[in-house]
Amino acid sequence: MRGQVWAGLRIAALCGVAMGLFLAKSAHAQAHSPLGPQNPRLQAVAPAPSEEILLTLELAGEGAKNLSLTRADLLALPQTTFSTTTIWTEGRESFTGPTLADTLSLLGEVPQGAQIDMRAINDYQVTVDHDLLSAKFPIIALLRNGAPFSVRDLGPLWVVFPYDSEELYREGGAYSMSIWQLVGIRVSPARAPT
Repeated sequence: MRGQVWAGLRIAALCGVAMGLFLAKSAHAQAHSPLGPQNPRLQAVAPAPSEEILLTLELAGEGAKNLSLTRADLLALPQTTFSTTTIWTEGRESFTGPTLADTLSLLGEVPQGAQIDMRAINDYQVTVDHDLLSAKFPIIALLRNGAPFSVRDLGPLWVVFPYDSEELYREGGAYSMSIWQLVGIRVSPARAPT
């Protein structure tokens, strides 16, 4: 009888350890998922690690400033969503993210006529055409069809215009500004005319 009691206690203890490991693993997986913790109570069990830097912003010249932005920083900005076709994908897709203008506002007031250069992960660079820049477009897409997207899928950040909405966005300037795998934006004082 005594042996059965000890065996029962050992099984109960092992079940408790197994359940604890299962809950800890589950909490770790959710807290470290790309979408962050699904249950706020899990943060007490396994706090989310500091997020990866997705975008650096640099203001050169007077009042120089550098910012490193995570997904959470970009999601904290007002978000714009639209659907459009692109020359790089098949069919209509939806894109969500902050506007380029709102993102640049994190640097403070961008000087009139400043040169804005965007850089991709492969060092492709393009200078922003101010004629195409508005308060509404382009956006820096963080979500494609409602979900984060990887470097393999042209992410995790892609500068996108609503190409179907205006002829202006279906021309070379907008296409060259539609930089995918975006990692950096540099704002410099306007160059003096030569």
